[in-house]
Amino acid sequence: RVGKKDPYGLYDEKMKSKSMKVYENHDALGLGYLKQGQDLSPSMGENPFENQELLLSYLGVEGGSVYSELTQEVEKGFLDDLSHYRAYVKVLTEAPVCYYINCDLPYDGWIQVYLDGELHSTTYARDSGQIFVMQGLHAGEEHEFFIVSNAKEIKDLYLYQFNTEAYLSAIQSLAAHQLENVICDGNVITGTISAPGDSTLFVTLPYDEGYTVYVDGKKTPYHMEQDTFMGIDVPAGEHAVKLVYMPPGLIPGGIVSVIMIVCGLGYFVVFPMYGRAKVKKHGVSTSE
Repeated sequence: RVGKKDPYGLYDEKMKSKSMKVYENHDALGLGYLKQGQDLSPSMGENPFENQELLLSYLGVEGGSVYSELTQEVEKGFLDDLSHYRAYVKVLTEAPVCYYINCDLPYDGWIQVYLDGELHSTTYARDSGQIFVMQGLHAGEEHEFFIVSNAKEIKDLYLYQFNTEAYLSAIQSLAAHQLENVICDGNVITGTISAPGDSTLFVTLPYDEGYTVYVDGKKTPYHMEQDTFMGIDVPAGEHAVKLVYMPPGLIPGGIVSVIMIVCGLGYFVVFPMYGRAKVKKHGVSTSE
């Protein structure tokens, strides 16, 4: 029925059809947060769960780990041109189990995951890099994960359990210092931020040199954060932030396009007109 919670109990179902369900996330955050944590940028690795914990710490979020790692007994192998990975795991709590498979898939690559002998998921190269979730596993249970793939090697299986209380605490911490009143209008994003002191606004948009940033109407420099995102230094107080995006090369490209159009008009319109006028001046007939 519409209005019920999603499988994780975090979102409200707002609309559904035969092919999909749409949920409303009441905990959705803005596009930016004030960085309250350490000054040094943490080193990100291949484990997405650890990366998320490092990023939350970097932003100054406290309240415990959102993910708890599950201990594995691992067996790896390669048979019949296929990679195998077998892990025996004991579940710690009633929380959902999340997993991520670290491997380099070829363009026609695929991965199959079995839980206690039953197929749980099939992933293809175009969908790789996802975090999957398992429901219905209970504290104290022991399970076998078996993975088979046409990849050269299955490097790691990252298995974690989701901590709902820590997640909600992290959301509240981020929301206390987030970019408010966000409006996206075409290539322009505006919002407001309240900084208790000189801070860095961590913007969760991919860094791109095509942005122009204004703070209180004044053009303001920005920098790269975490090799991916944008950072804007703001002083203490209430501020209006505006980001305008213009793809690099768009203006020069537009100028070149206009020049080419003018040249084309000159060749196909002006030049023929000039030729006809020249013929008329010398009294030359163009008809047989």
